[in-house]
Amino acid sequence: MPVINNDFSDIVYNRRSIRNFDTSVKIPREELLEILDKTVTAPSSVNMQPWRFV
Repeated sequence: MPVINNDFSDIVYNRRSIRNFDTSVKIPREELLEILDKTVTAPSSVNMQPWRFV
C-alpha cells in the first residue's frame, strides 16, 4: 500500500503539472471510471461544477 502524505506544505510546494505523457501506459476502464466518479465530488468555485469530460 502506498504511503499517503497529507502534509499541506508538502502538497502545495511539491505539486507539478505533467506536460509529457507516456502513451504506452494504459489505464484499465474500471480504474478510469472510478477516477472520474471521484473527480466529480471535488469542490468547485461557487459550486458551479464546470467540468467537462471528453
